[in-house]
Amino acid sequence: MIRLKQPLLLSAQSGNVASPLFAAAAAASSQQRRASSKAGGRVRTRRISCASTEEAMGVSTSVTTKERNLTVTAIVTAQRPTSMYVSRGLDDLQDLFGKTLLLELVSSELDPRTGREREKVKGFAHMTLKEGTYEAKMSVPESFGPVGAVMVENEHHREMFIKDIKLITGGNESTAITFDVASWVHSKFDNPEPRVFFTIKSYLPSQTPAGIEALRKKELEVLRGDGQGERKFHERIYDYDIYNDLGDPDKNIDHKRP
Repeated sequence: MIRLKQPLLLSAQSGNVASPLFAAAAAASSQQRRASSKAGGRVRTRRISCASTEEAMGVSTSVTTKERNLTVTAIVTAQRPTSMYVSRGLDDLQDLFGKTLLLELVSSELDPRTGREREKVKGFAHMTLKEGTYEAKMSVPESFGPVGAVMVENEHHREMFIKDIKLITGGNESTAITFDVASWVHSKFDNPEPRVFFTIKSYLPSQTPAGIEALRKKELEVLRGDGQGERKFHERIYDYDIYNDLGDPDKNIDHKRP
């Protein structure tokens, strides 16, 4: 876009005028010159001015600043299965292709533009030369906010024991965030829903960060269960029942306990 502080002056004598407005003015100027020549008078060149401004053309410009991304390295410490099973060969191939664990970072903040949860940042963790260590590099927007949870999907056909997950930003391990997992993660072939691990910080319900509030509520429902159906091997439901093994009233009424 051309910005001019002074009006742009165009001579009607120019032979490269393409606009109909300029062409009509040039024709009128030519007729005036011919009439003045016949009368023996001086010819005065008529000048046309046009201002090249953004407002005149109705064009508005906006400067778009590209958001900077940060490189976050996720280091997962896990225990590889030692037993042999039918699908072990397929799992070993998954390790070679670098798709052992799918990690998803969840922001603890909502997107101010939409008022909804921010889009999760995903990345596959691949096996490293260090035994039991997997690593993933993810590009995280600078405005992502604090990480409130990590979702893990086990690509193996067997459950895997994960000790911890460490998130390192920019190679500075002093500011790393550690998720103490110490839990078995089921296979996606048993249950497609990933496991969710939150930070060790505890919150009151009213103080839970908005970005993970719905996720915490869903996780609580998963742990409680609904008391229906048959319990599966991969489920972590705590079904409650009356604890009544302190007494034996059927044998003797004196053995009854409150």
